[in-house]
Amino acid sequence: MASPGGKRLVAHVVAREGAGDLEPELKAHLGSQLPDHMVPSRVVVLDALPLLGNGKVNRLALPVPEWSVAATAQAEPEGEAERTLAGIWAEVLGLASVGATDNFFELGGDSILSLQVVGRARRAGLVLTPRQLF
Repeated sequence: MASPGGKRLVAHVVAREGAGDLEPELKAHLGSQLPDHMVPSRVVVLDALPLLGNGKVNRLALPVPEWSVAATAQAEPEGEAERTLAGIWAEVLGLASVGATDNFFELGGDSILSLQVVGRARRAGLVLTPRQLF
């Protein structure tokens, strides 16, 4: 799925009527079974999957999820290192801002983007390894 920060993992699901907000429950279940980087960043609930004439899913017709971060959910970064790292995350993920308690993978990060974050952090004088980010 293309987005401001590049490709991101998105789940498109069809749910029964009245199923409510499936995203937290589905992500929690997948998170208990899969590594963080394999859990979709967003879950988009659809009434039906868009299909091509041959019955296959029309991937180009799938809606693109919203990638912005709610300002009310953000905890402001504290200290120079946190502010620098939050700025790097926001830049790599294509977001206006990132909070101190935000999850890199929930914001759309993946293993490739994590390497970009590590490289930029090192150039900014921060010691960070990919393992720490995961």
